Amino acid sequence: MSKRSSVIDTARGIGIVLVVFGHNWIIAHDHGALFRVVFSFHMPLFFFLAGLFLRPTEGINTFVSSRADSLLKPYFVVLGAWGVLRLIVANIPVLPYFMGVLYGTGFTIEWVPLWFLPHLFVSLLLVLALMKWATHFSSPRRFLAWSMLICLLSGWYAMTWLQAQQWQDMQPWYAKLNHLTTEFPGLPWSLDLVGISAAFVLAGFLAREAVLAFRFHWRNTILVGAVFAACHLLYGQTMDLHMREYGNPVISSLQAVAGIYLSISLAAFIQRFESLSKGMMALGQASLFILIFHSWIEWKVFGLLQHHGIGDDVAALIALFLGVVLPALLWRYMSLFPWLAALLLPKKNKVSSS
Repeated sequence: MSKRSSVIDTARGIGIVLVVFGHNWIIAHDHGALFRVVFSFHMPLFFFLAGLFLRPTEGINTFVSSRADSLLKPYFVVLGAWGVLRLIVANIPVLPYFMGVLYGTGFTIEWVPLWFLPHLFVSLLLVLALMKWATHFSSPRRFLAWSMLICLLSGWYAMTWLQAQQWQDMQPWYAKLNHLTTEFPGLPWSLDLVGISAAFVLAGFLAREAVLAFRFHWRNTILVGAVFAACHLLYGQTMDLHMREYGNPVISSLQAVAGIYLSISLAAFIQRFESLSKGMMALGQASLFILIFHSWIEWKVFGLLQHHGIGDDVAALIALFLGVVLPALLWRYMSLFPWLAALLLPKKNKVSSS
């Protein structure tokens, strides 16, 4: 594996650990300072990394087919299988459950983190369309840079405006979406967030060459870290895209960019330590499985340990560890379950046991 791809995989590993940590009891029970720090950049980091792999020359049909295979297939397979299991075990209402799955936001599905998969699909599709459009301009990169800014501001405004509307007349309809909410659940596949996510995907695409050539520098890392810390200390802003919270668009965006830089810088620094680097790269490569299964494992383990008298902090740390490691091990030994690999992994990325 090339150094440049190892840095990206390591950054993805850092990001997925932060996702699991962000859903852990230690952060989730009080939404304190740790919550604000982690949530201020961990989702933008994943959108940014996704943008690194976009190719403007890719055909629309090829793009839709490949991204549906890698993003939509595991989403519908996992939630479909979970729905069948819930139907058998708990006799849940079938229609509301699957309507919620089709609607596809974190408010309408039972495995909340999976909202990211269909939303990333539509975000990437929008960015690819913008890239195709950019080829008609004399300076495609300038067009995309302006598009990034417009997407971010319009996305923030659209999300804020929609959240401010009164949706009481729609409550009976929302209640049919898996009976999980009577409030506005966002647009299908979180389309109300697509401007924000597309902006970070575009940022990743525009920064591709810089990321591939990235080298760790103490001075730059300390400077960006100081900006990141100062923003949090002075303003206390954060974001939670699932909950449709973004904070001040200038401060939150600055924090997100700084957090992304620090994550990539840390990934580059980790390359100096072979064992740690290999471990984080493996987590990055297994990030889809960790995203899918971590929350269910984490909270089941946490509840079980609590039931047996283990303190909250210790139980949460054990749950965090298992929430990362168990899905990664499942991904690593996927060759033992070829049928599962066919259902969850892209066709070209089947895992080898070697």
